[in-house]
Amino acid sequence: MIPDINLLPRIGQRETSFKLAYSIVAIIALIVAALLVWQLIHTQNSIKQLTRQQSQLLEQKEQLRQVSTTVQIAERNEYQTALWVMNAISYPVSPLMKEMSRLLVPNTYLRQYTFGKNDLNVIVNYESISDIYKHVANLEGSKYFLDVEVQYIRELGLNGNTNTKQNSGDGLQFQYLPRYEAAITMDIDRDHLMITRGSD
Repeated sequence: MIPDINLLPRIGQRETSFKLAYSIVAIIALIVAALLVWQLIHTQNSIKQLTRQQSQLLEQKEQLRQVSTTVQIAERNEYQTALWVMNAISYPVSPLMKEMSRLLVPNTYLRQYTFGKNDLNVIVNYESISDIYKHVANLEGSKYFLDVEVQYIRELGLNGNTNTKQNSGDGLQFQYLPRYEAAITMDIDRDHLMITRGSD
């Protein structure tokens, strides 16, 4: 009997291993292709979303530019209006200060002054009550002021004391003379002030 020896390779086994290898490669290729397709779709969606955001930001930028332009125009108009108002209500103060200094009685001191829209408020220190009356009379005679009002007169003592006797330590007592402080409000004659500004 003849032994059954088959020297030909088995084709069935080799085909199965190639089919298995091709199947694995095909599955991996499909998975990679699916990932690439998913990545492409995701990227396209991101691009669309970014394009929408860009268009919205450009619209906002244009709106902000328009608002900025409007605000700049408004600020410029407000500045011009403020400048016009300041020029309308402003007046030269140097002639008023010169007049105040000229009308001060000797040994009086101008301590504080404040300019208002139509008035001048001053605080002055005087040596006596009669100096206050003289100064107010001088101010009332000035062409720069329409009306003069004394707001208050206050006696200025040493350390808050008023007209007390001081002991020198050797039995002698000295009496000091108090000074006075007066607050005066003067209404400014703007017409006369503008005339003098024009003549300067």
